[in-house]
Amino acid sequence: MHDSFKYSSLRNVASERKTPTNAHAIRSAAKMTVHTFHCLFFTVCVCEGWGDPHYRTFDGHFYSYQGNCTYVLMEEISPRFNLKIDIESVYCDPVEHVSCPRSIIVSYNNLVITLINHNLIGGADLEAFENNKKIPLPYTRNGVRVVSSGLNLILTIPLRGTNITFGATGFEVSLSYHFFGNNTQGHCGTCNNNQADDCMIPGGILVDDCAVMADYWPASEICTPTAKTTSKPCPVNPDCDLLKSDLFKACHSHQSPENFFLACEYDSCHMSNPAVVCTSLQAYARSCSQLGICIHWRNYTNLCNIECPADKVFNPCGPAEPPTCNTIKVPTEGCFCPEGSLLFNKESGACVNKCGCLDASGTPREFDEVFVYNCEECICDKASKSVNCPNSKKCPDVNPVSCTEPGFVLVNATDPSDPCCSKQVCSKFM
Repeated sequence: MHDSFKYSSLRNVASERKTPTNAHAIRSAAKMTVHTFHCLFFTVCVCEGWGDPHYRTFDGHFYSYQGNCTYVLMEEISPRFNLKIDIESVYCDPVEHVSCPRSIIVSYNNLVITLINHNLIGGADLEAFENNKKIPLPYTRNGVRVVSSGLNLILTIPLRGTNITFGATGFEVSLSYHFFGNNTQGHCGTCNNNQADDCMIPGGILVDDCAVMADYWPASEICTPTAKTTSKPCPVNPDCDLLKSDLFKACHSHQSPENFFLACEYDSCHMSNPAVVCTSLQAYARSCSQLGICIHWRNYTNLCNIECPADKVFNPCGPAEPPTCNTIKVPTEGCFCPEGSLLFNKESGACVNKCGCLDASGTPREFDEVFVYNCEECICDKASKSVNCPNSKKCPDVNPVSCTEPGFVLVNATDPSDPCCSKQVCSKFM
């Protein structure tokens, strides 16, 4: 069905896959060379979509796609854990052919869980289904858990480090690099910190435009190739300007608002419902909250306020699953982190005073801490929540040494005061 498309660049990358040269946790756009064994276990790949809809791939590539079908959002190139995530997109505007995510379908461990929004205009009407049968929440089965926060449905697979959030404004898929790194394909791209191969169609072929790539990933049915929406000049909704304002300033240095602003601008021009601009603000705020930066932004907008029931208050960064009277905490004997510290994660078993990163030796590092490890200058990067080591340690200039005694020669030797550096010494010639 795609013979009519012409591409200026097609190449097969299935045999070219390499371990990424940095530990980009998808939240960071920094281009840094690091040794991957330092931090890959603790990084995540995050793909998200919002608005009508705008995608940001696992590797941070931004594109918009107006499909009206069910597509592969993510699947494994080489099946290991048999996880597959599909997205159903439908036209959702009465005037223009722009689409919205209507449901997310997760296939895992002999289960097919569908997260669906029945109301694409206005407040969300969310439900979850197992094999087409509605399920009460919270739900737990076969290693899959689904809960509701009211605004979103959250599906987690703890054993595989997988978290999927779906609501009226869009979706977010977070995967553990340890389990899925360098082994994903579909609308969300390749999860290898290389944006150059994100626009990959089945068979490992690259195309120049991810909006074209997206046509090639129908989940099962035959999908009609999508016509591109032409841009048109129009006034931008003033709420979009909040993204670049001081309201989000604390997040700007960690996550650029530019793509979210472009998405907001696009939605202003192509959607008849003006409140759709809220999706770009919420997507950026959610991205910031994942970095530990909580922005109280809704009260500054004209369209995006949320009214809670009288006995509740709104929290922009609340827990996905609030504790209840039925939350049971059974005391037991065992070995625990000392008072005032907490477990970094279950895999590492390390106790830390503050959340940050673990270096390759298992030593806790605070966010933005700069240190030397294995003769490299490293930093615990807050954006990626991982250790980046972009440069070798800088050593002082070697002072010239005079070596004139008979039988001695000038050689370079390790500096006892700094094993990462060398100095010149006179050594007896053997």
